[in-house]
Amino acid sequence: MIANNGEEMATIEKRKNAANETVYRARVRVKGLSLSETFYRLTDAKAWARTQETNIDHGRFTALEADRHTFSQLIERYNTEVLPTKKDWAKGQALQLAEWLAVIGNVKLSRVTANAIETARNTISKTTYKRRETGKEYPRSPAVVNR
Repeated sequence: MIANNGEEMATIEKRKNAANETVYRARVRVKGLSLSETFYRLTDAKAWARTQETNIDHGRFTALEADRHTFSQLIERYNTEVLPTKKDWAKGQALQLAEWLAVIGNVKLSRVTANAIETARNTISKTTYKRRETGKEYPRSPAVVNR
């Protein structure tokens, strides 16, 4: 079976199991990861491989690592590793990151898409902030939202 980009993704291997029965192992490789499943019927193996390839082609396949981490974990790591090196920007950027955490912090990295970012940005742009000196509420400026 061939992917759209010409790379072979699925292979089906005929094997013998411990009981000396013929089984078929379907393996789909993508982005360095390998998914495999064993079947007693060749047609089942082919169907499973086709389903996996379809999921990959339609963007429903996600890297396992991205499924294990959330956006908040990414931001926490950024706060500890990168932000301390930005002396002048650290305070302002920490506040901006807190806004993003409140909106999409619980989202798995595999689900952080352009659409999710756009939705979060629009949500943040509709919020207001209070000035300490006056206590008056102001809308977010586009510059703050887009940074």
